[in-house]
Amino acid sequence: MFTRTKYDLSKRISENLNNSVEPEQVKKVIDLFHDEILLSVAENKRIEIRGFGVYKPRNFVSRVGRNPKTGETIPIPAHVGPHFKFSAEALKIFEGKRDLNLKVA
Repeated sequence: MFTRTKYDLSKRISENLNNSVEPEQVKKVIDLFHDEILLSVAENKRIEIRGFGVYKPRNFVSRVGRNPKTGETIPIPAHVGPHFKFSAEALKIFEGKRDLNLKVA
């Protein structure tokens, strides 16, 4: 498995833009984008990016968990956490039903 870092992404995007934007500038945009998504979800807002997916807060009910090491039961309180769901269009790429062509014009 290959891990792509934020720098790798910014370098690749810069290359797709014929290096008209430096990778460091692209990285700043990625950082701002990332921060805005996290802040919005933390503020209980839903973010929809058409053709990609939806970030939204998700309510988790309280439940009883188990410590895997000791087997002790632990109460887990209700809480709100982040959730991401790919769009149907994005899922088609994983199913091999569509070629991925993301070149910038």
